[in-house]
Amino acid sequence: MFTFRLKQVFIVLFLFGAVCGRASEAFSDTLSGAPDLSQEIGVEQQVQRYTVRGKIRQLPTTPSGEVFIRHEPIPAYRDRDGRVVGMHAMTMPFWLGEGVSLQGYEVNDTVEFVLESQWAPTPIDRIVSIRKLGDLTPIIGGSEALQY
Repeated sequence: MFTFRLKQVFIVLFLFGAVCGRASEAFSDTLSGAPDLSQEIGVEQQVQRYTVRGKIRQLPTTPSGEVFIRHEPIPAYRDRDGRVVGMHAMTMPFWLGEGVSLQGYEVNDTVEFVLESQWAPTPIDRIVSIRKLGDLTPIIGGSEALQY
């Protein structure tokens, strides 16, 4: 009787161990299939750069203010997770990066600018360089319908 009971205990322990082992494997498989958080954080902190064309709609009203530009679509724009989601053509405000000046620029100037986009630690899109294009340069997505 004691031997029979001992076998039952061993069988229960064996099955319990097997189930726990399977759960452990399943858990590790789940972890291996999950996104690498350090990599995800890296994507958020990574700076993306896009060359964009647009038309100045409003110049900054203060030295540290934003310039409003109606820009073309940005098809390669990446979201917080690093996925390419694109951005529609629209008018939106942009901060100017350090050393970027709009001296000599006017409303309706057609420009090409380098947009630097970063999601962490605080999401920000800023212009790090800008240059005038000819007034006859066509801008794709010229509708004023989309406003930021």
